[in-house]
Amino acid sequence: MNNMPLQKLTISEHISNIIIKVFFQQATMDSIISLIYTAHMNKKKLLIIVAAITAAVTAAWWTYNTRGVIIYAEDQSKTKIVENSSLAHSCVFVWSANCSACVYSLPHINILQQHIELAGGKLILVLEDDNIFLLKLAKAHFIRLNTPNLKTYYDKQHSLQKRYKLTSFPTLLVFNSKGKLVHKVEGFVPWSEEKKINEILLMIKS
Repeated sequence: MNNMPLQKLTISEHISNIIIKVFFQQATMDSIISLIYTAHMNKKKLLIIVAAITAAVTAAWWTYNTRGVIIYAEDQSKTKIVENSSLAHSCVFVWSANCSACVYSLPHINILQQHIELAGGKLILVLEDDNIFLLKLAKAHFIRLNTPNLKTYYDKQHSLQKRYKLTSFPTLLVFNSKGKLVHKVEGFVPWSEEKKINEILLMIKS
């Protein structure tokens, strides 16, 4: 049997495909380049402009979603939080050392962390306090509350607060098996309760 020749896409079809891919977060730089090249070969000025705008929007989206958030440990070593496979099956607990509800949450978070790690995930603590003094205060809380296994980073630029539009602390961010944010809970929650633990484990496995 003879193979049927593949039909070439028109410039309009290329643009439609790119827009759909952007919407579903599947656009790649190769697809952007292909779009611009096709528009150029067709020598249609209006379509080239539309293609360039589409490419610019896609590039901006791509930069935003791959740049991530930089958080710091006490020794100033950096860790990047990016919504991709590196955050699969994870939770991020955003808190402040000066927040009483946050401090009261720590024993509960300690227990939740143990269950998440047993399930193959991880729980990351991030202070939205921007100086070393409050990081040391956080460590003092860990010792006083008998939660020495907890380790926290801190966010110098308050990037998590801006990126996820956090309005209060503590906040728990929950990421699924693909590293995508699926749940955000603000305020104190007794995370050590069995029902709450099971809810989180289901979400990070989804």
